[in-house]
Amino acid sequence: MNKIFISFILVLASLIAICQTRPVDAYFAEEQGYFINVKPALSGYVFTDNYCNSLYYLENGELQTLVSAPGCGRYFNVSTDGKFVGYKHISDAGQTPAVINLENGKTELLNSPTILCGQPTFFNNGIAFTLENKLIVLSEGRREECDLGFYSNIVTVSPDGNFVAYSDDDRIMLKNLSTSTVVQLSEGNKLSSYPQFSPDGQKILYQSDKMYVYELLTGKTFDIGYGLAPKWSFDSQNIVFHNTVVEEYTLKNAEIYSCNYQNPSHINLTNTLDKIEMQPVFVSDSEVIYSTYSDREIYKLNTSTLEKELIYKHEGDLNITFFNVKSAKSEVLIPGEFPYTHQVYDTPDTHYGYGSCAPTCAIMAVAYYNILPEWPTPVTKLFPHTSYYGSYVATRYRLNEHYFTESSQPSGGGSLAYGGYGYMWGLGSPYSQMRNYMELHYFESSQLFNNSVTWASVLTEIDAQFPLPMCVMLTSSGHLILAKGYIENQRTLIFSEPYGDKNTPSWPSYDGQKAYYDWPGYNNGYQNLDYNGTYGVIAWTVTAHSQEVTYNDTIIDDVFYQHGFEINNSENGSGMRYFRDQNAGYNGHAWYTLTEASANDICWVHWIPTLNDEGFYKVSAYIPSECADARNAPYKIKHGDETTTVLINQNEFNDEWAILGTFEYVAGDEFWVYLGDSTGFASDSIAYDAVKFELQPAPTASFAVASQNYCVGETIQIDNNSLNYVSCAWDFPGSLNVSGPNYSPSVVYNQPGTYDAQLICYGMWQNDTIIIEDFVNILQAPEASFTASSSTAFLPDAIVGFINTSIYADWFEWDFGNEQFSSDNNPFVLYTAEGDYYVSLTAYNLACPESVFQLDNPISVYGISAVESFQLNQIDVFPNPAKDFISINLSGNLYSVQIFNNLGQIVFSSEQSNLNMIDISELPEGIYMLQLVSDAKRFAEKIVVER
Repeated sequence: MNKIFISFILVLASLIAICQTRPVDAYFAEEQGYFINVKPALSGYVFTDNYCNSLYYLENGELQTLVSAPGCGRYFNVSTDGKFVGYKHISDAGQTPAVINLENGKTELLNSPTILCGQPTFFNNGIAFTLENKLIVLSEGRREECDLGFYSNIVTVSPDGNFVAYSDDDRIMLKNLSTSTVVQLSEGNKLSSYPQFSPDGQKILYQSDKMYVYELLTGKTFDIGYGLAPKWSFDSQNIVFHNTVVEEYTLKNAEIYSCNYQNPSHINLTNTLDKIEMQPVFVSDSEVIYSTYSDREIYKLNTSTLEKELIYKHEGDLNITFFNVKSAKSEVLIPGEFPYTHQVYDTPDTHYGYGSCAPTCAIMAVAYYNILPEWPTPVTKLFPHTSYYGSYVATRYRLNEHYFTESSQPSGGGSLAYGGYGYMWGLGSPYSQMRNYMELHYFESSQLFNNSVTWASVLTEIDAQFPLPMCVMLTSSGHLILAKGYIENQRTLIFSEPYGDKNTPSWPSYDGQKAYYDWPGYNNGYQNLDYNGTYGVIAWTVTAHSQEVTYNDTIIDDVFYQHGFEINNSENGSGMRYFRDQNAGYNGHAWYTLTEASANDICWVHWIPTLNDEGFYKVSAYIPSECADARNAPYKIKHGDETTTVLINQNEFNDEWAILGTFEYVAGDEFWVYLGDSTGFASDSIAYDAVKFELQPAPTASFAVASQNYCVGETIQIDNNSLNYVSCAWDFPGSLNVSGPNYSPSVVYNQPGTYDAQLICYGMWQNDTIIIEDFVNILQAPEASFTASSSTAFLPDAIVGFINTSIYADWFEWDFGNEQFSSDNNPFVLYTAEGDYYVSLTAYNLACPESVFQLDNPISVYGISAVESFQLNQIDVFPNPAKDFISINLSGNLYSVQIFNNLGQIVFSSEQSNLNMIDISELPEGIYMLQLVSDAKRFAEKIVVER
């Protein structure tokens, strides 16, 4: 929001506040401004205004501003001689204890800025303040430090400087500065505030649920009853204070009282009905000074004669100063969005919302958990806009089988109010009815009052991520705000503020989404939950324990507001009063209304799923057993460009799903269910409960076989892995032999080759097709055959080669008949013993049965005589390996030479008797077998040809 628009809103707010007729209620008084905390000082009086951002000095009827700074007037003190004013100076640099010298007008900062400091307090010979956990005492030129173990903003030191009273986690503690002994004065786990020593230093006055006095000498505590802003008399025997009379949200009266602390009979000193008198302070033994609430007056009262003297009356508006206080500390916030509702500007135009903080605070907690649907309402107050939850504050509606028709007339005018306002004020007040109201909205709730509300109790709720409605004293008659966070290590809470942020001008203001307020007794520059330092406690709190439902994308329940369930509570005359509910049905809740005989719907709802997958969805509506007897309930299913109406007689179902049909969803298309109240029959109960969208699984075509390779004529079983189909259609091109059921057929191919296959799966609503190319490879059966290089061989070098002539085979196994085997394609074998050897070959391929072939005749191996046996070293073949030539050196005549390749083929042969060199230059690189026959020996030698 830009600055121009903010200014526009603030101007409008001011104009509305002026133009509307409003009683002088607590809010109006805060807008107009008034003086508080008047204290005698030097030759005049020091006081502040109700926002505490300025300190004023009144002397001889002239009013001057001493200082303006965030919270400077909060908990300020005046020295016993009246010459000095102590205050906390807060700036962007930090917090600093400061003193103003009224004689010369100068301000002295007592320390450099720090994260946290306390309010300066005076005693007879010095001044004291805190810097975080440490107490600093300045006296007679000395500076002494003492660790209190806890940060306390307000401390009070006995006149003799021997004792200090302070707040330690909401308890009042007393410490002897000489012995360091600590005594707890107030009750534990109870909020107590504002300790102050009596002038004689023997007693401590403090506030909690009542006023209490503790005697140092006896250790006794005196209960002196309920009172506000108590102060000591000079003789340390009497207490002066005030009490208020509040009706609804208006402070009707306040009177000044006194009592003796040991005999607490309260004596009314003012007895006026036309003046609201507050915060008295003794200025002499028999005189007190006090201010009036909204008249901006200061009076002096003689406590003996009860005569009053008007000291000062301010004419015209107060120049209230505002500051934007920033904090560098981290914040703890309840996660999630808090839909904001303003008690004045977001409630209906006819509602006077100035007293509606309680129901507005409650409805923001309800909205946080999304317990009620948005209720769009045009509002023109402040500026034209749509309010989404303001109607619940003042208009009739139903929830938890309760009809919020209780009513109350706002005292400021406007129409008769129902809803949350009517319930709380019509049955009593928010004090007595807010907890019941929360429980009617499915909250678990408990209530704490007065001093039972502690800082720890509030943080317990926020840390558990529960928002906390709090009745606090931001005004003289209390104000309801919703706590949702806090600043760490600083007693400042964060709120959704239904009246706007009091830290900014023109309260009420439309900026209460995140307001910062300080805890009673603490001052960090924000407005305080104890607006004038009078009460010292929180009025009461109501816990709001609930949780938002878990949403489902495809089962849209009737409580999934803004998450798929839409309810018409604003068009065609419809409103939440016409939607009745019952704690029954799907997930324990359902809405219903009465049907119309007319053709136009008044009450209608939408169920809109969030779908990630395209496809066909079965749509069903849940019909509860009660309040569901509508005939011809017209469920309209929008799917793409089409709308299908399905009539359901709800009285035929009893806590069960009624199937509306199956419809196709295409991404980007509209897809929802609508049900109105126009059925053609009047006054039936038509229920709006859950609607379910179930994706119907599409068929998935998938099939496989055990292997990819098969033999011609072999039966192939097809494994159908398809899902969600009704029937199947197969296509096996190249085969006419298909048998078996269509969900699991078998097929035979009669010709070798590679074949494709196709499957179409038919479902209820859609089909799926799969084509697998090269599905199977059909092979011909292998045929084994071979030839031998010779059918005879002679030892010792009986070498035989074999030529493989098999067909349709991929690998082979040879058996040479001598326990030697080979898998070579064209092997050769060296027999070492004479005999007949039968050679066989087995041929294989990837799919078909093997084929075996054996020569009809054996390979005959013959031996040689002993005379023919020579040593092998009598012959040399060299070089070996060789490239171009090999030489043969042997004794005896050479008869023949042969060279075989690894296929057993003869690649060289010679019968020359004198051959001793062979040309091998034409032979390819490889391993060969050289066979020589001489007159002395037959033998073989392996040679290697290299290139």
